[in-house]
Amino acid sequence: MSSRFSGGLIIDIQKPDFELRTAILLIKAQERKIDIDMNAAQRIAEKIKDTRELEGALLKLLTISLSSDSASNKISIETTERELKKRENSILNKTSPQDVIRAIASYYDIKPSNIRGESRKAEFVRGRQVVMYILRNIMKLKLEDIAYILKRKDHTTVIHGAGKISTQRLRDNSFRQEVDGIIESLGLST
Repeated sequence: MSSRFSGGLIIDIQKPDFELRTAILLIKAQERKIDIDMNAAQRIAEKIKDTRELEGALLKLLTISLSSDSASNKISIETTERELKKRENSILNKTSPQDVIRAIASYYDIKPSNIRGESRKAEFVRGRQVVMYILRNIMKLKLEDIAYILKRKDHTTVIHGAGKISTQRLRDNSFRQEVDGIIESLGLST
């Protein structure tokens, strides 16, 4: 049976990039006769990576613009920014540092206690530093709070760890995709 499948076409399906997400959003808006500002469409596509969520966001913004007192029913950049900020705050409030630690531990196949522990094994250090990066750069937690959560002596360890991940993300595209995938799985945006 597997030999029959192996003779078939194999296609690697990637998530849509920014341009494709923008195009999808504009096409969906056109199909539903929704007037949307180009900058608003680009901002939505920048913040929302999932194609199904794009359509949901579009419909939510349409509802808001129709219920506003504005004479125009066009989805503006101002309305979009305001609603994206609300969405981001809502997601941040739902995701706890413990959720991040569990997700990283699961991804790297280590125990959450290893992330909080003292071991300097490479796989533990990497997981720990990715947690530091997400808590600092994505969730915007204070350095001292992150140090406390991860049982580090002081905030300088967090600065070093988060900085190391930031640098590696710039240098290594596959690592950036790995970290971005983890961030997206948590429902956060980069």
